[in-house]
Amino acid sequence: RTFVEFVRCIDSLFLTQDMILATPANWEAGGRVVVAPGMASDVAREKYSNFEVTALPSGKDYLRFVDCPDLSKFSAPDGVEAPGPVDSGALDFRAQLGTSFPDFACNSTHGSFTFHEFLDREPRWTMLFSHPKDF
Repeated sequence: RTFVEFVRCIDSLFLTQDMILATPANWEAGGRVVVAPGMASDVAREKYSNFEVTALPSGKDYLRFVDCPDLSKFSAPDGVEAPGPVDSGALDFRAQLGTSFPDFACNSTHGSFTFHEFLDREPRWTMLFSHPKDF
């Protein structure tokens, strides 16, 4: 895959997490997006431009499109604070994009280090993938 696809994936994750919008197959930045089921149609009409419902044989109005918001102005939705440090002991912990993770020890084939030491190296970006349990 290309870096452009990686950036497109990150944009899509932010749209879903922060704006309750989904990206259709083959979506490109700036293209129309789908209003996710978690947002009422009247709210979507008010928040986003060019709200449109696609007619379906069932007659239900769940396939709804809007113009993609300006991705260069991402911010948390009204009433939602940006993610901050997390309580690593919380049972209902869920990571969000931009969340500050607690430090922990890492033992790898490249030696031992802490997660925050790893984050401080160059280049300064990291994507963490984790398994829910040991195998």
